[in-house]
Amino acid sequence: MTDIGEKMTSTVEKMMFENRIMKLSADEHLSNVYPIPELLMSEIMKITNLEENNNAKGKGELSTDANLSLWTNTNYGYYEDADILSVNFTRKADVLRDYCDHIDDLLICYVLNNKIISVQIFHASALLYCHLFDYNKMIDNKPPLCLYSVYCEDRDELSVYFTDYPSTKRLQSIEVEKDIILQMSDDGKLVALLFCNANVRIAKEFSKEDRERLREKYKLRTLVLNSSK
Repeated sequence: MTDIGEKMTSTVEKMMFENRIMKLSADEHLSNVYPIPELLMSEIMKITNLEENNNAKGKGELSTDANLSLWTNTNYGYYEDADILSVNFTRKADVLRDYCDHIDDLLICYVLNNKIISVQIFHASALLYCHLFDYNKMIDNKPPLCLYSVYCEDRDELSVYFTDYPSTKRLQSIEVEKDIILQMSDDGKLVALLFCNANVRIAKEFSKEDRERLREKYKLRTLVLNSSK
């Protein structure tokens, strides 16, 4: 076979390969379960120690252990047409929101008491450190989406990682809202979302009573809007 023929065959095979790989769906995908990967635990401890060192200005001993657990009910879905990844902290059936804040490429959605129920990431395929194909291998030098929602009880912090192998030389922490920090890789890709004061800020459950109160709030808003017309 000639060089041209080999190149054509290679191109065709690549196109067939790409066409067989589908993007992730908008269906509810649950976050990963135990065990928490050792590399991920090491990364969390590295960030924790860096924060403690900064707070103590280099004084005292750094932590060598932390009480880490998985935050249940965290799930995600990818909306390919809009290129939005939605990270939800309650089951997908709980779709009611009180209000939302649009900050840069994030839409942060809240329920009663200013608790966060979901975070939607816009331009996700470009912004995230991982790729969004339903394929468990590297694509374009990006690892697959592997979402871990890890809670550090000692610091009351929730880290939502999009990969189990955040191979970065350094992490930039960018605060986008009170208690919400973006953890970016050295090449400017989103590796994780960090939520401080997690027990106060995150809606782990959405009770029947809360749902009814929010419905009543919607009704009142509708009445006020209709009366002003």
